[in-house]
Amino acid sequence: MSNETSTKTEYKDTLNLPQTTLAMRANATVRELEIQKFWQENDIYNKIIDNRDKANKFILHDGPPYLSSEKIHVGTALNKILKDILLKYKAQSGFYTPYVPGYDGHGLPIENAVVKNIKGGRSALTPYELRQKCREFAHKNLKGQESEFKRLGVLGNWENP
Repeated sequence: MSNETSTKTEYKDTLNLPQTTLAMRANATVRELEIQKFWQENDIYNKIIDNRDKANKFILHDGPPYLSSEKIHVGTALNKILKDILLKYKAQSGFYTPYVPGYDGHGLPIENAVVKNIKGGRSALTPYELRQKCREFAHKNLKGQESEFKRLGVLGNWENP
């Protein structure tokens, strides 16, 4: 048996790797928010649009989601993300690609959702009161969906949907 203390060499110390200031972890939950804040503060969407030739247009007519919930589902998210990717690609290819978000706020799905929460049903409200409750319901859901689309990184004219 040897009296020498053996030193254990770390495997990482045997590699000849480049030195970098990049973090070891992506930390996406923090970085994504920082990137989106940068996009918003620097008005990136309008800078993209303003730097394109308006004669060379690519218009994508978006089929809007229903406003029956303030939460988007995976199908709606996939739809918007794919369209956003296409518009960003076309913008990088030099096209003028405005995106104006649209929403389907038509009557029956919203009305049915509102009436479910009214004691006494549809007959408990006047037509005017029902329209007011439907408008409030749709506006709340519009803001919720808009917030989630922005969180997914979808760029567009969110100030004038």
